[in-house]
Amino acid sequence: MNSELILRALAEPRRLVMLRLVRDEPRSVGEIAEHFEITQQAVSQHLQVLKDAGLVAVRKQAQRRLYLVRPEGLETLDAFLAELWPAGLAKYLDAVSVHPYVKYPPEEHGLITGIRTQMQLATAAKGHSMPFLGTEHGYSSGVHGSYAAGNELRQALADMRSTIILLGEGFKVDFAFYIADYYAQSANSTTQDYFGYYWNLNPAINFGTDKIAPKPAAPAYAAMTYMLDGSTSIGPLTNLHGTQVGYHFTRSGKNILAVWDYTANTTMDVPVSAATAKVCDWVGNCRTVTSNGGTLTVKVGVAPAYVIY
Repeated sequence: MNSELILRALAEPRRLVMLRLVRDEPRSVGEIAEHFEITQQAVSQHLQVLKDAGLVAVRKQAQRRLYLVRPEGLETLDAFLAELWPAGLAKYLDAVSVHPYVKYPPEEHGLITGIRTQMQLATAAKGHSMPFLGTEHGYSSGVHGSYAAGNELRQALADMRSTIILLGEGFKVDFAFYIADYYAQSANSTTQDYFGYYWNLNPAINFGTDKIAPKPAAPAYAAMTYMLDGSTSIGPLTNLHGTQVGYHFTRSGKNILAVWDYTANTTMDVPVSAATAKVCDWVGNCRTVTSNGGTLTVKVGVAPAYVIY
C-alpha cells in the first residue's frame, strides 16, 4: 500500500469526513451524500480516491454497494506516521492532538499501549516530553458500528475509563464525543447509533438538540470532573493484579486515586499516607474509610472508584 496515495487522499477535508462516516458502520453513497452539499457523483469520485488509496473497501449487500474502512490502510498510515518522528516531524510541532478511538473495552484494545507508544516516539524525537491532547473519543450506546458499547451503562463505563486513562497517562485534556445524540441517519433508523451522553429527545434535530435527558455517562462525568479537574497526574499505580487499573493524581495537597478492574470484582490494596481516606463511587457517593497501617483495601469492579486522602 502506498503511503503517498494515502496522504494525498486525506488532503481533501471532505474525504476525511467520509472516512469518519464509514469508520463506525458501512454506508451507501446515498447515505454518505446526505452529509454534503455536493452530488452523489462527486461523492462517488471521492470514495474512489479513498478506495484507490486502500483506505476503504466496497461490500455488496443485495442491490446496494456499501463502503467501509479497511483497517490495513489505517495501519499503513500509522506506520508511515511513526517514521516521521525520527525524520524530523517534532521540529514542527509544539503539541500533539489525537482522536484515540478504540473498540470496547478500551483496556483490551490498545488504548494504553497505543498512547504510550506515541508519547514515547514524540519524546524521543523532541528530546523532552510534548503536550498530548485528546480532542475526540467516544462510544455508542447502541449495538452497531466499531465503537458500540452495547448499552448506556457500558457506554458510560467505557467513556469514563478512557478519559481517566488519557489523563492518567499525562494528556493535558480530553474531550468525549458527543454531548447529545446526533442522528447521522433518521432518528428512527434501525442501524442508528447514539454517541451522546445525553439522549436527543427531539428527532427533528440531528444535532444540537433543544431537548435532552441524561444517560449514565452524564452524572459519571460530573463526578469525575469534580474529583479530577485541575489535578496533576503522578502516573499509573504499580503492584496491581490481573485486569486492575489505577492512576494517581494530586491537587491542592490532596491525593486522588482512580481505580477499577475492567473484567471482575476484586480487592485492591492501595497505599495511603493518612489514617482515613474518602472512598467515592463513580457517580460521587462517598464514605470515609480507616486505613490499616498505611494501606487501604478497596473493592473494585468495572466502574471506577476514587480514593481521596
